[in-house]
Amino acid sequence: MVITVEWYDDDETILIEKFPHKWDAKNYYNLIDEAARLLSTKEYDVDIIGDFGDSGPPSGNILAGLRYAEEKLPPNQGYVILVHTHKLIEVFISIVKQMRFKATENVYTVDSVDEAVAMLEDLKSKEQR
Repeated sequence: MVITVEWYDDDETILIEKFPHKWDAKNYYNLIDEAARLLSTKEYDVDIIGDFGDSGPPSGNILAGLRYAEEKLPPNQGYVILVHTHKLIEVFISIVKQMRFKATENVYTVDSVDEAVAMLEDLKSKEQR
């Protein structure tokens, strides 16, 4: 199954990535390529919402996928808010944050897309202070 990525808002400041029930490292690589392509078309930071609402656990070497993301994503990746993650992904993110991967530097988890949007608004307003 394909992980979809599209603009969440008309201003093209937020990407939303929707993870299907079954996905693997190859799907994740394709997602990274598409997200990197979309981010590279903008001269400002772009935030990402990763929606795992329909997702099951990943299969394959996801750590290798994260290394790929580390190399591939442009510097204008903003905040990454993960929605409806399962414990496996939360534990993985926690471990990888300790390894100081830039791709996980500004990653947060919430329970809904609405909460993700609200968190992004809050984080952006704190930046402007």
